[in-house]
Amino acid sequence: MDILCGQTIATSGTVYVEGREVRPSQISQIVSLCGQIDTIWPEMKVLTAIRIFLLCRGYNTRTSTTSKTVTDPYVAYLVRELGMEEMLLKKVKALSGGQKRRLAFLVSLIGNTRVVLVDEAMTGVDIQTRQMMWKILRNEISKRNRSVVVTTHDVSEVEQYCNTVGILHRGQLVEMGELRDIRKKWSDSIKLICLCANPAAVDTFREDVLLQKYADGNSGGVLEVQSCLIDVLSGSGLGKVVATFTLNLGDVTNIIHLIRTMKDNVDRNVISYWSVEPLSLDDFIRASSV
Repeated sequence: MDILCGQTIATSGTVYVEGREVRPSQISQIVSLCGQIDTIWPEMKVLTAIRIFLLCRGYNTRTSTTSKTVTDPYVAYLVRELGMEEMLLKKVKALSGGQKRRLAFLVSLIGNTRVVLVDEAMTGVDIQTRQMMWKILRNEISKRNRSVVVTTHDVSEVEQYCNTVGILHRGQLVEMGELRDIRKKWSDSIKLICLCANPAAVDTFREDVLLQKYADGNSGGVLEVQSCLIDVLSGSGLGKVVATFTLNLGDVTNIIHLIRTMKDNVDRNVISYWSVEPLSLDDFIRASSV
């Protein structure tokens, strides 16, 4: 994010916007940022801060503001939608955390930058304001033809509002694509949760039961073990280790064979308990990161 918005100079690589290379001197006119940290001067009035950003984006402040309010139609719309009319003459330091977030969000949208970066910007705001911010962002995309890049840990927001998704894990991009394509990947998968006596039992179950059972063709299809997460439990009467397998069933008929396999292994005391659950996007991200 810092490189994309010009706050950090890249030591290697190139930034492209709409297929064109962007030099550091051009970034401020093409990319704007609403970051995690409030950086607007605390002693400044909100209206003054808005004026400064208007000037930086090439606005004529004599026609876009007065001594008490904002007259530019678009910026006035943002002020109104974000409920900021009553705070224009207040100093930034007098604002609450949520109000400062709204101000940072507003100034990031001033101008007509092609790309808006929103970096965890909705932390600390109430649900109603959060929904309004998303409404404004969608308006920026549909009516002002801007690209919006959002970083968030809220998977529900990703599913509700985003159409293209990139999944980062430890600085590496582990998945990228249209949300519907990524959703298709996890919609074919399930979570298989098993309670076993110890980690060795998990390995035995995974290698000798799941993989071998489906590798020899007896199942009538292909079952792919995508990941296995192990948590050690203490004081459990059912078992000491819970193993969560992410499975791609491939074919619906494999469910029948999976149920039979699990029942057989309960009878043989290989596992003491098992359950199957749908795979959520959050589960898919965890599985992709393993």
